[in-house]
Amino acid sequence: MKRISLLICLFVMVMDFQPSLVGAADTEFESFLTHFDYETRDDMKIDSKSLIPLLASGKAILVDVRFREEVAAWRTGFAMVIPLNELPTRLKELPKNKIIVAACPHKDRSAIAMAYLRSKGYDAKYLTDGLLGLGEYLRGERARDFMEDLDKRSKKQNQTGELIMKIEVLGAGCAKCRTLYEAVQAAVKEKGIDAEIIKTEDIPSIMKYGVMSTPALVIDGKVVFSGKTASAGEIRGLLP
Repeated sequence: MKRISLLICLFVMVMDFQPSLVGAADTEFESFLTHFDYETRDDMKIDSKSLIPLLASGKAILVDVRFREEVAAWRTGFAMVIPLNELPTRLKELPKNKIIVAACPHKDRSAIAMAYLRSKGYDAKYLTDGLLGLGEYLRGERARDFMEDLDKRSKKQNQTGELIMKIEVLGAGCAKCRTLYEAVQAAVKEKGIDAEIIKTEDIPSIMKYGVMSTPALVIDGKVVFSGKTASAGEIRGLLP
């Protein structure tokens, strides 16, 4: 816990030395600290055993906050990738109606991400046993059962009995990829439909679709377009 407290202190120091961030952001973090209590201390943490059911049910999103070079070396197939230093500019990609669980190999960077996200109004936690602990936990039958649960959730039916649409934005995290992802979110919201929006950034998964240039948009397993972005209005026209 001392290590986590030190990391949060460092976060505050960084804010103090960046005048452009002082003001609203400063007040937000002060509010987080002012309301910090024993309940918050417990609520901000989660381990792999407790995380897996939340991911399987769609109640939580796992966010890998490691550097891109680390992610390129090894990664999970189900985490959203937002490096810690990109988090401030990519907040719009994270929904506020789900639990956001930040993770890194151990818990140093994920604790900083958790504190920042909470100061922005997110229900955020950090993974106490880290990605290494998650990898250790998801072995053998646990990994098999978890991936089967994820697959079932992606195919589950909504209340009208129709299959939930699955929309994927393919891209390695470029600015155009982020723009397309935000446009998809806006289009789905404006259309008022139930859809699962996924951001796929790892090259092997992108190559499975035969896509050679990104960003690309995939709807229910079909590549709609690639090598360009689109506005929310244009995407609305592609949705039922």
